[in-house]
Amino acid sequence: MTTWASETTARIGDQIRSHRRGRSAMWLAERTAELGHPISRTAISEYETGKRKAIPVTDLIVIGAALEVPPLQLLYPMPPSTEVAYLPGMEELSIVAALTFSGELSTVDKTGRAGLVMQLARRWHELHREVVGLKAQSERVKASPDLLSDDEMENLLPGQSLANRIRRADEERTEVWVAISRLIPEPTAGKSGPDA
Repeated sequence: MTTWASETTARIGDQIRSHRRGRSAMWLAERTAELGHPISRTAISEYETGKRKAIPVTDLIVIGAALEVPPLQLLYPMPPSTEVAYLPGMEELSIVAALTFSGELSTVDKTGRAGLVMQLARRWHELHREVVGLKAQSERVKASPDLLSDDEMENLLPGQSLANRIRRADEERTEVWVAISRLIPEPTAGKSGPDA
């Protein structure tokens, strides 16, 4: 294994130990089991001491969740001015490495497509949450005689009924999904589509 790979794993191990904040490796092992992906105390200890030279992405995700820390922060620690090796021989500020890893910035994609996909994905997520929230609000309005009905709202503020707002947000969400699908290859697994 290369020095860069083992140094990256050691950096993650240091962050795991730091984010445990005095809690035992056994505590962390139990927490990962509660999350449905048990990682042994021994494995955690070996990540932290550098005995294991690689950490599976699945373990990184679950350890981050168990520690209530974004996995990206375990990989590229804060403060953002920390220097890390993003690739062998390529030092970057931690924040630049994190943004590059997430696709929001690119040191390798000169087309800028990755950043555009991330912007569109973020907008899709905002619209998705808006649609879900508006639908929940619509159900509350239907269930409560004390609130203005959707028809009364439409009469007071034309175009602002919950039904119209849901329709507009849902249409934009679909348009954003179509734009994303033009920029990326079709997914091979998992639920996909504008309503996913």
